[in-house]
Amino acid sequence: MREMGMSLNLWLCEDYDLFYEEEGSLLRSAEATFFENADIVDRNLEKEVRIDKISDEKEPWFEHLKKFVDNGAAGFKLDGATQVLYHPDRLWGGKFLDAEAHNAYCAVLAKQMYNGFREHTGRRPLIFTADCIAGSQQYTSCWSGDTGGGPKTVIALLNYAMSAQPHTSCDMDILDPKGLHYGFLIPFSQLNNWAKWLYPWYFKPERQEVIRFYSKLRSSLFPYIYAAAHNAHNTGFPIIRPLPLVYEDTDRFDNAKNIYMLGDSLLVGVFDMHFDLPDGVWIDYFTGKEYEGTIDYEIPEGKGGVLFAKKGSVIFTMKPQQYLLEKEHDYEIRVYPGADCEAKMIEDDGWSFDYEEGKVATTRAAITNTKADGFEFTLCKREGSFDGRPDNGHDHFDNSIPKVSGMQPVRDITVKIFGAETLTVEQNGKKIDTEYNDGFVTFVVDAKLHDAGDITYQINY
Repeated sequence: MREMGMSLNLWLCEDYDLFYEEEGSLLRSAEATFFENADIVDRNLEKEVRIDKISDEKEPWFEHLKKFVDNGAAGFKLDGATQVLYHPDRLWGGKFLDAEAHNAYCAVLAKQMYNGFREHTGRRPLIFTADCIAGSQQYTSCWSGDTGGGPKTVIALLNYAMSAQPHTSCDMDILDPKGLHYGFLIPFSQLNNWAKWLYPWYFKPERQEVIRFYSKLRSSLFPYIYAAAHNAHNTGFPIIRPLPLVYEDTDRFDNAKNIYMLGDSLLVGVFDMHFDLPDGVWIDYFTGKEYEGTIDYEIPEGKGGVLFAKKGSVIFTMKPQQYLLEKEHDYEIRVYPGADCEAKMIEDDGWSFDYEEGKVATTRAAITNTKADGFEFTLCKREGSFDGRPDNGHDHFDNSIPKVSGMQPVRDITVKIFGAETLTVEQNGKKIDTEYNDGFVTFVVDAKLHDAGDITYQINY
């Protein structure tokens, strides 16, 4: 499966008592011992018996999951299941009433799953749950539960973002192009058809084409979204951003439930196509048409909503791939002139936690000296590095860990400048070759030139 770009994930419904381990780990850190007389008993019975026949206070929850991880499980969906139910006869960890443990359970579960996987493998897990509380965001992603992919879930994701939870999703509604548009333009996309036979290959060709379009769009935006994810890790600022969070000096967007920023430069509109746009000019990512003010958007054929780029922005993208590790990435930079700005692309090994030690590579690009007759575009030399890791030598049936590629040599990068067909591009005072297609003037930055140092181009109208 992994060699075809797939990973196995387990869907878990937990009712395990996590608090023996949680409290015990705290005590062990103070060189204390485990709870010894914490069995839950029913005094009405002739003899003492445990009501909780699931939990083993001497074994952490993740312990029995190691065998699945060793056989290839790389992530976990933590279902709300009995987490959200009241347990009137439960004494968690032999000491906490359900009312005391209820809200903490989801955070403790996410913590133990994350730490368990990390300590066992040294790799990043994919964990997502519908049950989150403050503090959970350092361990788990969240999805909106079994609520579909309609407008109500947008409110959930925006509220998550306002609570510093950056990695969010919903069950994508693939029956409606508007649901596809929304589901592919959020922090992570989830086609979760556990209850229905809604698979793309069962759809008519025209609907398959819409799904294919958004799949490729999502793939192309990976560098942009990944940079936003790194930013969320470093600052807490979310990947999707409610407009009241971005434009906090106005109350115009206090009730905006159908529009949000995706990263720094993309504006996404979903479901209801009536919008009060933030100040400035916004360029349609699909058609190149410019918008500002209050609009009623007419969705283009084969699309499902609004995707606007801010005028005065730089967006790192790549050519779509079947899956992320299919091949080396061919990067493209979309430039929307109009104001000075800067953006960056961040690369790491994608598997380990080396990024926490600063082992990342950063490429910056900027628009400067914006004037009526042109501007300068600078692509900076890549800075930093990261290491790869060899295959662990195990076979496919014994905790096989794949080879992790280190930083690869710089490749040619395509730059696409939105605007007039007549604009020219100069490097060191010499005009370079360009092409014009679909509203963009395009040129290629040679890898050797880019690897040698910063490059500045003069763009003339």
